[in-house]
Amino acid sequence: MSDFLLHDRGSLWLLSPKTEQACDWCADNLPEDAPVWVGDFVVEPRYVDQIVAGINDAGLTVYQE
Repeated sequence: MSDFLLHDRGSLWLLSPKTEQACDWCADNLPEDAPVWVGDFVVEPRYVDQIVAGINDAGLTVYQE
């Protein structure tokens, strides 16, 4: 199982933490006021590559649907 699921919804992406380590990474690396929709973080396309790189650098995994 991956630590995160990443869903492309066209003009926005949804980042879903699936493990405790993923939730900890989000708390440490995403802004406190990051938009959340139904438990997933809403990410603008221009930030996806940077966020995924940070997740990978931390040794965590991302599965893109």
